[in-house]
Amino acid sequence: MLAAGAPVGAVGSTGRPTGPHLHYETRVAGPPIDPVRLLQIGADLYGLSAGTPIPQPSNTVHDTQDG
Repeated sequence: MLAAGAPVGAVGSTGRPTGPHLHYETRVAGPPIDPVRLLQIGADLYGLSAGTPIPQPSNTVHDTQDG
């Protein structure tokens, strides 16, 4: 089980790859599953099409003090 914001992997380059990449596997109650259904549920929650990147919160610091 992952906590919100926990890293799920690291991009790397091992073996004979054509470039850095990440392999991941989704498991529910043990066996691996096809994650497409879960991705579609997440997309529906955010009102997006599956495969559309979910907007991330801005890390920009805003000065809220009046000059």
